[in-house]
Amino acid sequence: MVIPVEPNGSLILADDTPYSSAWDGSGKSASQDAVYDQVENVKSDVATKANIVSPIFTGNVVVPNQTLGDSSTKAANTNFVAAGLADNVSTTNTALALKAPLVSPTFTGDPKAPTPVTTDNDTSIATTAYVKSNLASYATLISPTFTGSVVVPSQAANDNSTKAANTTYVDTGLALKANLASPTFTGDPKAPTPTTTDNDTSIATTAFVKNVIGGLRNDSAGTWYIRPDGSNLMIKFGTSVVTTAGEVAIINYNGTPAFTSILTVICCNGDASVTTSSIMVQSFNATNFVVRSVGISGNVRVNWIAIGNV
Repeated sequence: MVIPVEPNGSLILADDTPYSSAWDGSGKSASQDAVYDQVENVKSDVATKANIVSPIFTGNVVVPNQTLGDSSTKAANTNFVAAGLADNVSTTNTALALKAPLVSPTFTGDPKAPTPVTTDNDTSIATTAYVKSNLASYATLISPTFTGSVVVPSQAANDNSTKAANTTYVDTGLALKANLASPTFTGDPKAPTPTTTDNDTSIATTAFVKNVIGGLRNDSAGTWYIRPDGSNLMIKFGTSVVTTAGEVAIINYNGTPAFTSILTVICCNGDASVTTSSIMVQSFNATNFVVRSVGISGNVRVNWIAIGNV
């Protein structure tokens, strides 16, 4: 055996026995073979160990069981994982029970969502803020107040409902109306019929006139007359062809109803071809009047009106 350095004092060499507890305190120096053998043993043991950094284990790795709920860098065994998964399943199921499905969800409580802009027009969820923001630009159904230029459909001219009327409807309707001041009516205008005793600025209907004058009738002799209802006044009139003798003739108006007295008689020439003669009333009584034709004798047509009492 070669000693590379000079020993200092006594040097006792041992044999090639590998290191063991027997070496402790022996004072013997290990031989090269013993040291080599020990190094090789260490290297063999190290080869069966995992690295401290990023170790790779094989076989059946056993680690201590950790407390459920531990959240650290400790190694977890299968028991810890299984217990954790079971707990997570229960926790997950509980959590899922509090969730709404993605398809046709039904929310409870006070669900929240982002509020879209008022111009949004798609399938985004409309929040109450979105709805109120949009409704702010709309009028209420009850007693709405409109601003700006309000446009509504034009209704039929004869529409009489609660539909909104636009200016066209109003103008069309007004065009069919008469003015309050100096109205001009067409067609067959109607008005209430006043009583026969009415004497003011009320409109006189044809019924009022007929009621007042009693209507146009014939007396028993075929003479036309009118008599206002409720009055003793009577007016008879006619056109008669008479033969004058000495320029006079008698015209009767004695049919029933008859005059009890005469107020006046008016007459004129009824023959347009006779333009030079003068026709006048010479005298009258309750049954007839005497007509005088100046400048003509023979047949003459006389238009006359007799007014008297019955």
